[in-house]
Amino acid sequence: MTLWQTLFGLNGRIGRSTFWLLVIAVGLLDLAFASLVSDWIHAQYFNGPIPLRPDGHFVGAGFGVLVVAVLSLWILLSLGVKRAHDRGRSGGGLLIGLIPVYGVRRAIWDLGFQPGA
Repeated sequence: MTLWQTLFGLNGRIGRSTFWLLVIAVGLLDLAFASLVSDWIHAQYFNGPIPLRPDGHFVGAGFGVLVVAVLSLWILLSLGVKRAHDRGRSGGGLLIGLIPVYGVRRAIWDLGFQPGA
């Protein structure tokens, strides 16, 4: 399985180590991007004029943040589905993560700490 298929496809299986490695990598990349955006916004507000378009609207990093957030969520969903397949379960079982507190704990335990089937 190629890296592209691993990150964006919904078929296949991955083990716990690959799952954790990629989840941590995505988290670190998100953190680095958030740091860059934060520095850019800080520089715009406190070290110079606020960037405005000719029509007076603020030009921010919102679109870049949206793109990175959507990509990150898709990658994490893809990794979760592959890990669920490795556990012998359907990817639809990830919906349990929508239940506050219990669902998230259950999904992390099931995907991150239980051995594959």
